[in-house]
Amino acid sequence: LKSNMMKLNDMFGSDNSGTLDGSNVRSGGGMEPNTEQSMMTMLFFGNRSVFGTLSSAISAKFLEIAVDPQGMAPEIRRGGAQQFNHDVLTFAELFDSHSFPSRISTNINPMERACAASRLMSAEPAHIQSLRKALNDLATPSSGIITLLERRNDVEEHDFMPRLNLDDFYADERLVEEAQSMLSAKGYGVLELEEVLSIINRVR
Repeated sequence: LKSNMMKLNDMFGSDNSGTLDGSNVRSGGGMEPNTEQSMMTMLFFGNRSVFGTLSSAISAKFLEIAVDPQGMAPEIRRGGAQQFNHDVLTFAELFDSHSFPSRISTNINPMERACAASRLMSAEPAHIQSLRKALNDLATPSSGIITLLERRNDVEEHDFMPRLNLDDFYADERLVEEAQSMLSAKGYGVLELEEVLSIINRVR
């Protein structure tokens, strides 16, 4: 499919906007130029449609695995996370948006969200811990010994910080905005705060 798309790109002289230049199409014998161009145009956009549908479906499944909304994977182990990140990047290269740009450039590429999630899952422990601490401090700015003791039941033996609670952020709308800005600065702006918290809380 990708090979066919590249050939069609060359034949039509497609630019990065996805616009076709019909002046490069040559008639191939018995067909009229306009008929051949119409058929090739349908083939081109048909392939693009299939390509885009596959990319979106696979990206959504990767993101679902990372965020785990059904609670099927309560823990994320580093070895598995690294393999998952490798798999996501492999598919991301296959569905490279630079080769086949979306016609709606304002939309976030679904594969970009999957890549951000897998990158967070497989990040170095020190990076995860630093991000967790920064978010915890933001949600509980006055967290002294009493606050930490109250939340002690949420702390696993191998954790250094309490589990992050989404409700703590939504207690003040400004906290959500600040948290999202923090995530953007760290390269995870394409993910929702809830998705990041789900990943961080499950990393072991």
